[in-house]
Amino acid sequence: MLNKMPLQLRSFFISIFGGVLYALGFPNQFAPVLIVGPIFGLAILFWLLDIENTKNTSFKTRALYIFAFSLGHACFGFYWIPHTLQVFGQLPVIVSHLLGVAFALVILPQYWIFLLGLTWLNRRQHGLFNNHVISPTVRHLFFAITLTTLEYVVPQQFPAHPGHAWMEMAPHLGLAPIGGAPLFSFFSYWLAFCARQPLNQKQDWFGVASGLCFVFLNTIIPLKVAPESETKLNLRIVQPNIGNFLKLDSENGGFDSIRTVFESYKELSVNGATKPDLIIWPETAFPHMLRGTMMKLHPKVTPRLFKEIIDETESELIIGGYDMNPESAGRFMGEYNAAFHFGKDYRLKNVYRKQLLIPFGEGLPFGPLNKPLSKVLSNVSFFAAGTEFTLFETDQGFKFSSIICYEALFSTFIREYLNTLRDQGDKPDFILNLTNDSWYGDTSEPYQHLFLAKWRAVEFALPMVRSTNTGVTSIIYEDGTESKQTAINEKTTLELSLNKRISNVTVFQKLGLAVVWIFWLIFTVIVLGIGKLTRKSLAHEIV
Repeated sequence: MLNKMPLQLRSFFISIFGGVLYALGFPNQFAPVLIVGPIFGLAILFWLLDIENTKNTSFKTRALYIFAFSLGHACFGFYWIPHTLQVFGQLPVIVSHLLGVAFALVILPQYWIFLLGLTWLNRRQHGLFNNHVISPTVRHLFFAITLTTLEYVVPQQFPAHPGHAWMEMAPHLGLAPIGGAPLFSFFSYWLAFCARQPLNQKQDWFGVASGLCFVFLNTIIPLKVAPESETKLNLRIVQPNIGNFLKLDSENGGFDSIRTVFESYKELSVNGATKPDLIIWPETAFPHMLRGTMMKLHPKVTPRLFKEIIDETESELIIGGYDMNPESAGRFMGEYNAAFHFGKDYRLKNVYRKQLLIPFGEGLPFGPLNKPLSKVLSNVSFFAAGTEFTLFETDQGFKFSSIICYEALFSTFIREYLNTLRDQGDKPDFILNLTNDSWYGDTSEPYQHLFLAKWRAVEFALPMVRSTNTGVTSIIYEDGTESKQTAINEKTTLELSLNKRISNVTVFQKLGLAVVWIFWLIFTVIVLGIGKLTRKSLAHEIV
């Protein structure tokens, strides 16, 4: 069937298939995770893009292939986006699906920027594409470091990079605390360029060998959980499974809904097999606006529900909720999405306000136009963005940082958070991630969110405690393994304990993307050195 199609149309569908292979590198409900999926999917894309421009492929045709690749990735990997737009934005089915297709234009922005740079190099007839001047290995290394840098620095809506697929190998990810996910993306791109190299051209066997050595090193040096002290923190993580309608109605003042939400949280918080030291509620669990500044000064302002739970359990409580912004009255930026930590004396010990807001859900990326738009778009929350990196501490001396939902996807943000604390002489014992994935329903999104969040635990060698409204709730350990999980749409609690770790700051936390550039420089110098020695040897033989 494909053979009867025009060449460009056939290539369009092949590119869509490449995008589907890319999406198979992440959890979905249709197939198991395929670690090499992104590598071979990208190999197809790079082959179609005609990197060396030997076929004089036009910019328009190349752009079509990138769109088709992104479409395959979006429709197979992020098929839940139209459903979310329909529920979260209350949009008609047709509109939500059209927007889902349009999302393919922005889901992989780094490849569009790469295309612009590639076109510029082609038009200049750059020596980088001359096999007689530059070896395929040097060329592949250059493109791999370029793409890795782009995916690390270009803003993205939902970052799902080729390096992330390697998480399926956990705990055999020995180099993760050194180079993080970007190092794994670098080798993925390099191997993808090796795989697309035409058979009638000089092959990059050095790249293939380096990739195999990379896999071998990660396999023989598995990640390990840091040594533990005897100090233990007992956690009761509450997963109430509050549905969207019930949640929204309680936030809008529905009496019966408020009562149901309160009863659910109290029932799950006070009943358990062990005595907790810290009870954890998920993102935006409490439906009423809270006044963080006031509660720090006057514990009498703390809601009665919190006091009752603290009294009955004799434990501390951390909850997700809405914090009033005293500097902005009204709907526009009048509140924060926040985490509140209450002590046994009912006093608010500390608060963290979410800094990275979900575009088109918690705000808009239109700068000065946002305020007038807030008067028209009632389905967008327009939260204020926090600015402080908070360090929480329990009575047992456990220190932890808190991130909220979407923030767990960005290693640059977590790295800045942890380095800011390090500059202040502090280091958390674990990372707390409060999340509400109820908007996505029974789809692959909660599992993809969990899968990507695992990278933060291994990159920074810190356990991550994930508290979710509807699942998946668990503790991710620093070797990439997990505790017991809760199921999606399950009303339950997870009672687990954490021991204090004796761990050091990782190389990735200290250097970030610079580690990948060091790898690139070392490999490039080696390849150029080998090339120079080979040429000298050949010249000597001729003489």
